Amino acid sequence: MALVGEVGKYIVSHYATVDYAYRAYISLYGTDGTTHLGAARFFNDPSDITSPFVLSGGKVYLHYRAEDFPQVIDLLRNEKPLYLHHWTTVAGFRSSKEPVGEGEPE
Repeated sequence: MALVGEVGKYIVSHYATVDYAYRAYISLYGTDGTTHLGAARFFNDPSDITSPFVLSGGKVYLHYRAEDFPQVIDLLRNEKPLYLHHWTTVAGFRSSKEPVGEGEPE
């Protein structure tokens, strides 16, 4: 398992067109806010996803269906710390250990 880095900041782009390959694109940055770790790409047409992720220059580009956007943005908004990892055949997000029954703050 290779750690790309802890996700500290992100930029969301959401597109109102079906003519573009992506419905949304989330750029992922390290905790310093400037180190680009990769991105999450959300494809309009699932058949355009030729691989689940791409490694390029030490960065990870995760490929999702447009319908997966709510789950990924939820992770970014609600989990801390959140890490970006890649393995031989899979890449994705990972949180740290959390206590059982932690629940949401009231």
